[in-house]
This record gives sequence, structure tokens and C-alpha cells, in this order.
Amino acid sequence: MVLGVTWLLAPALAHEHYGSLQLISSEAASGIGIWYRLGDIAAGLLLLLAVLRFGVLRRTKYVGWALLAVAILSAIDGIFPDVCYLGHESCSVTATVLSAVHDVETVILAGVVALLSITDAVKRKRLASYGFVAVQLLAALLVVSGFASQQFRVVLQYVYAFSAIAWLAWYVDGYNSFRPAARSAKTIRRVAGIWVLVAGVATLVVALLPHLDFVSREVVQRLAHDGFRGEQYTIVAGVLMLYISRHVLRGERPALWLVLGVVLWQIVHYSLITPTLYAAVFYTVMFIALLYGRASFDRNVVQPSWAGRLRDVATVFGGILAALLLVFALETALGHGSRFTHDLTHLYDTSHQEVRSHEEHIQEHTEARLRLSLETLVASLGVITVWSLFRPRSLSSQTSNQDVERMRELLGRYSQNSEDYFKLWPTEQKRYFSVPEVNGMIAYRVQGSVAFMMADPVAATKPARAKLLNQFKVFARQHGWVICTLLVPDASRALYEKAGLRTMQIGSSAVISVEDFQAQTARDKWWRWQRNRARKAGWVYEALQPPHSKETVANLRKVSDAWLTREGHQEEGFALGYFDEGYLQECVIHVLRDESGEIVAFANQMPTFGNVSQATVDLIRFQPDMNGAMPAVLLHIIESLDPAVHKTFDLGFVPLARMDSNLAQLARRLGNSRFASAGLEQFKNKFKPNWERNYVAYDGDLIDLARVATNLEKLFAVDTQK
Repeated sequence: MVLGVTWLLAPALAHEHYGSLQLISSEAASGIGIWYRLGDIAAGLLLLLAVLRFGVLRRTKYVGWALLAVAILSAIDGIFPDVCYLGHESCSVTATVLSAVHDVETVILAGVVALLSITDAVKRKRLASYGFVAVQLLAALLVVSGFASQQFRVVLQYVYAFSAIAWLAWYVDGYNSFRPAARSAKTIRRVAGIWVLVAGVATLVVALLPHLDFVSREVVQRLAHDGFRGEQYTIVAGVLMLYISRHVLRGERPALWLVLGVVLWQIVHYSLITPTLYAAVFYTVMFIALLYGRASFDRNVVQPSWAGRLRDVATVFGGILAALLLVFALETALGHGSRFTHDLTHLYDTSHQEVRSHEEHIQEHTEARLRLSLETLVASLGVITVWSLFRPRSLSSQTSNQDVERMRELLGRYSQNSEDYFKLWPTEQKRYFSVPEVNGMIAYRVQGSVAFMMADPVAATKPARAKLLNQFKVFARQHGWVICTLLVPDASRALYEKAGLRTMQIGSSAVISVEDFQAQTARDKWWRWQRNRARKAGWVYEALQPPHSKETVANLRKVSDAWLTREGHQEEGFALGYFDEGYLQECVIHVLRDESGEIVAFANQMPTFGNVSQATVDLIRFQPDMNGAMPAVLLHIIESLDPAVHKTFDLGFVPLARMDSNLAQLARRLGNSRFASAGLEQFKNKFKPNWERNYVAYDGDLIDLARVATNLEKLFAVDTQK
């Protein structure tokens, strides 16, 4: 591609030497830029080599022969140029055998390329092929119509040739199994992102501080040529560039297409409109480098449908139209309809140009105000359009019963965590990811632009879990989601770090040895006091096996409703439990009854799968005036466990005291259940636990972590009215 576009830089060179806009494809054999044609010949030979090297003929025979024809014809194009003399204004072509060969070759070459692009667009429905077909149709219509001037035909030829070379490079590279090294591709992406960032900052500086000596007056006039309005829209452009730069640095595919479009425009601008050779070379190299490193732009590949994007734009456009109609109706009702129509038709009347140079009058002049309002609305439409490009795709499909049953089966075989039941329930808050080559699944939920994942992947072996996690990471990145894995245990930390996720400790879980607690801890002075306190209060412990009667569930609900009236208590879901009859029917319920037999406190023991030897509880709820009930019910639960079956008991998660504010918010949400009313490390230390570290694993940077925090409220929200 580098060799194929060398002669496309010729407009700048031709302009310098001849003062006219021409392509060196029209250069005579003795002309100053004829050596540029060596690039055409070399590019054709390299294309020929690529077709053979990538095995295109073996994979798709007709495509291979078509590409071979393109390669040979491209080389011929360089060998048989038009025979002409490039004068001051135009090239006078002399009819010869060589020029005839050149013309025939050009027609055949254009036809073969058109056939390839149309076939690819129809069969594979790729956006790049659709775009190139549109460029060819536009060029053909303008050439056939004969309306275009000589200057415009040169521009058109330039755009067509550049598009054809770029499309061919992209198309042939699709057969190439080799991909650039990840490090070099990421370097290209970072350089491009920094370039967009610096350009955005420079644009804002130019707009806000045009009087500074280091800012070129020519640049100021170019970027803010329209006085107050120009500076306004230059600011908008600068802010948009800063916004886009982050998406470039993150590696989002829509950002790549935007930057490629801008760079392509700069190539055309510095080659044809204001020819500047060094700038044209710079942007051409950047264009090629971005195409080379496009593999690192692997985020947000699966885009929202065009129908969804059009709905976004149509909504804004409809609002603009409605506002204009309302203004017109009000003006008409007030008897100013004719004046409004006059203002609308004189928006860009040159007789009003002096208004632009007087900022103090801009709000007093009706035409200027109307013009400013309309252009602001149009700018808003552009901003919404850019925003829609980076909108992650949402999942509309519901979780199937088949997926739920498969996850249940996998948990029965491979479960490793006492809280794995939350990978099944709440069912309406879960989605499941799997790949054909791994017998496993991942439970997750997409909230906003974040894919919240339940740790860990459910699969038979560590390699299988690692492969599943890596595939999920690719899946999430392609959809433009940030991954956040909740409560990663210390033993699994390496799994996530090897997958390229960042980990950060947000707290620890208190895990008790059941045997040690029963034999030693429960006999300590503090626990003897709790036992005597419960006995004096007349509380009686009972473990209720499922299924539970409606009367029992109703009594449990009374306790739960009373518990929820206390400040800071609320129902939460996803990775936490809430009061639900269907859920409780699968659990052993541990209760305390008062002397009258009424339930005053309860806790549900979570169902476990397979050979998991750890027990835990989820909801611990009690009447507001029964604060001493929680230690009592926990004491009885742990004493009721069989150490041969349940070796450990998980008291739950305790957030770290000091951490980043976003992490603190996440940690508080995760620690807001179970023992939240007394969820202090000091209380849990009464059980003499082992503290096992918990981490959050996420994909991205601190800004992405902020996105995680902003989606927490909706993630844990529960609709108890269903």
C-alpha cells in the first residue's frame, strides 16, 4: 500500500512545479515525477506475491484470479503511461499504442475491482466494501454526467484511486493469517490517541487564547474564521477530539473509523486543496500505520444496529424540527410570521456580514440569533451522532431455561464456592456465556456499559476456566463493555491477571473452621455470655427443612418487613439475596422463636453444589428490638453443622477501611447484606476466623472504574413488586 500511494502525493509536487492541479499519472516519460510510477509497478508485484503467499487461489479460486489480474494490470499501468506533455494548465495527450494500452488496462482494472467490491458487499455485507462501492458509483456518475470541471475531476480521480488502493490492501489482508505483534499494534494505537488528544488540546487553546503570540494567526483564522461563532464551534470540535482520543486509546473500533476518516480528509486537503508535501506524506504514513495496527482496536466491534443509531439521530432531529415549528407558530400567532420568514431566508445574506464582527450586537440581531440557534442545533445533532457511534450494544434476549439448567448441571459437577447459587438466582438478572470448545459457563449481567461477572468461571479444570475467561474478555470488548468481576478469591487472582485484567483488593471474607469453633471458640467467655443471654430471653432455635408452609413463609416475611424498616436496610440483588418465596423454598431456614412460638429472627443457609465443603448464610433478619438475636442464631447455625460435611463457614465480606472512593462504593454495596448491621471486623473477630482476601478484577483504567461505580445502583436494584 505504501508503494501504491506514492504517486498520489504528486498533486502537491505538481502544484509546486507547474502551478496547476494534476496527478503525476499524467506525467510524460521525461517529466520530473515519472519515478513515482515505480511505486505502481512495485505495488503490483507485491500484490501478486501476496495473493500467492496468502493462498488466495487455494481458498477462493475466482477471487484469486481476479486479484492476480489486478496485480498484473497495476504493474502495466506503471509501464504504459499516457504520452503527454504536462504544461502550465493541462496535459495534452498524444494518441499512441502505449496510451491505448493504458486506457484499455484502466477500464479493465476498474471493472475487476468494482466486481470484487460488489461481490464482497453482497456476500459478506462488510461496511468497508459498501463504502467503496458507494465511492465508485459516485465517481462514475460524475464522470458520465460531464458536469465536473477539470479541477474537480483531478480531485475525484485522487479520491477514487486512494480508496481503491486502501480497499485492496484491506481486502487482501483479510486472507493473511499473520497479524502484527500486539505490542507494535498497541504502540500505533497509543500514538494515534495521543495525537488526537494533543490536537484537541491545541484546538481548544487556539479557540480560547487566539491572542497569544505562539498561536499562528493563520491557524486562528482557519479554525475560528467566523468570529464568535467560529470560536464556539472550534471549542465543540476540541472537546469532541478529547472525547474521541480516550476511545482511541481504549482501542474502540468506531474511533478507528473516525480517525481514519479525518486522516483521509487531511491527505486530500494537503495533497489537493492546499498542497503541502510534508503534511501529505505525514498523514499518508499515519493512515497506513492505523490500518496496519487496526487489530489492537478490538473494543466495540459489535455495534448497535443502524436502526438504533438512526432512532437516536431522528429523535434529536425531530426535537429540532418541533422547536422550529413551535417558534414559527408562536411568531405567526403574534403577527410576526412574515418577519420570521424574512429572517430565515436571510440567514447568510452578505449584507449582514458586519454583524459577525461585532460580538456585542449578536444577541440583538434577529438573523444572527436565529443563525446561531440553528447552527447550535446542528452541532448538537453532530455530537449525538458521534456519541451514538460509541454506544455499547445492549442485550435484548432473555435467559433461556436451557441455559439455566445447563448452569445448574455444571455447578453440580464443578462448583467451588459456597455462593455459587447466585450464578443461578435471581434468574432474570443473569446472562450466561459459553463457547463450543469448553464445557463451562460464565454468569454475568450487563448494566449500562459494564459487564458484571460472577467469580469464577464454572468449568472442570484451570486451563478450561482460563480459556473461558479469555473468550469472555474478547466477547465483552467486542461489545464495548468494561468487565468487572466481583469478589474474586485470593486463590483465583492469578487467573484474572493472566487474562489481562487488573485486580485490586477491596476487602476480606471471614472464614471459620467449623471444628475449631465447636471445640474451642464457642466455649469462650463471650460466647457463653451470648448463650446465657439467649436462654434468658426465652429464644428457642430450630432448623426448618424445605419445603416451607405458607404460614412459615408469612411469618418470615413479617420479620423481614420489620427488619427493612430500619435505616440503611434495603433489598438488593445480583450478587446478594433478597426476600423471595421461591428462593427460600430451596434453603434450610434457621429460626429463633420467642416463648410464644413466634419467629423473631431467621437466617437462610444457601444451597451448595457438588462437593463444596463450605457453608454460608445469606439473609440474617430479626425484629428491630432483638439486637442480640444475630450472634445467637449464628452460634446455633455453626454448632448445628457436621464438620465432616461442612469443614468451614463463611461469615461474609468485610470492606477495607481505606480505598479509592469508587472501590469503596463497590465494597460498601457488597458488604451491605448479611451482617451489615454489625458488619464490623471487631464483631467477626469474635469467631476467630481466617481472613481471606477478596479482589475486584476489571478491564480498563480508573475512569472505567468510575463507570463501574455509576452503574452499581441499578445493578443491585430489586423490583419487589413483581
